[in-house]
Amino acid sequence: MARGLHAGFLLGDFRITPARCELAGPDGIRSVHPRAMEVLLYLAEHAGALVARDTLREKVWGGAAVTEETLTRSIGELRHELGDSPDRPRYIQTVPRRGYRLIAPVTALEDAPRSPSASPAQRFLGELKRRKVFRVTAAYAVVAWLLLQIADVTLDALPVPEGSMTLLVILAAMGFPIAVVLAWALEITDQGVELDPVTASRWPRLAGLWRYLLGGMALAGIAGVTAYLVTRPPPIVDSRYPIAVLPFDDLTPAADNAFCDGLTEELTNYLAKIRELRVASRTSTTALKMLGLPIPDIAERLKVDYVLEGSCRSEEGALRVTAQLIKAAEDSTKRLLPSFLMMALSKTLVDFSVC
Repeated sequence: MARGLHAGFLLGDFRITPARCELAGPDGIRSVHPRAMEVLLYLAEHAGALVARDTLREKVWGGAAVTEETLTRSIGELRHELGDSPDRPRYIQTVPRRGYRLIAPVTALEDAPRSPSASPAQRFLGELKRRKVFRVTAAYAVVAWLLLQIADVTLDALPVPEGSMTLLVILAAMGFPIAVVLAWALEITDQGVELDPVTASRWPRLAGLWRYLLGGMALAGIAGVTAYLVTRPPPIVDSRYPIAVLPFDDLTPAADNAFCDGLTEELTNYLAKIRELRVASRTSTTALKMLGLPIPDIAERLKVDYVLEGSCRSEEGALRVTAQLIKAAEDSTKRLLPSFLMMALSKTLVDFSVC
């Protein structure tokens, strides 16, 4: 009987295949951990009899130092996949402080009618569930998304190199397949992180090398990050002088500001043609001046270092234009205008006089 159970057996509504750690029931194919399957197989070999906890630990774990929680976890996994309940058991009965008893009928597969076996896709899906790959994938996606959101908010306030956010996104994308592979190949036990028994049985050489492979992957990741930070191109620095031209004030009595508005627009257009300058748009400067903000606040909003403001007055056929260049950081006035501003003013006034 016991020898036949290793080939497979029927347990109530389930068809058990120990070699594949599969439970085929009304809801489809499910997989369990190899240790849990060994527990179920030993209980099936002694169906109806009480099996002590110490006996189960000795027969299944071979005398290894395992805790009561390890056995309880295996029993809980079996009950979950069988749809069983400790209060109203249909498969596994708990005898308090003594052990467990398999109460469902057990029939060797050789004595049972044949039923269709699980397809490769069903077995693969069952393995994904047993190894908790879906849980790890969902947890990784949520944690990575949260970390990227936090980084997006905090990196601007930290002295980190430009492109750090891009690097984090790349690392998160690279870590996703690694997390899936590790969830498939490894498991957390009382002795720490170990290679999954099924994986170890299929690739025995991997059992002694997986730690070195993980170390190599970690070193490769560190080397990749270092190479990215070292070889990435330097940021493009805009060497142009940032300047804003505020609308000139018309001090002529009963003025309609048409002349000063035109002067401001022509001056802005002319300065924009000088490649050494980066000129703020006239629409933005007009809107900010109408708010009555101080010069440093205007410069901060426009992200400029210099602000040019002035006035014009027309009296008895004479035109008087006054301009001053203000350094926003110091809020100080430069009485003597730079040569390019003097040229711009002169050309603009000449154009107006021709018109």
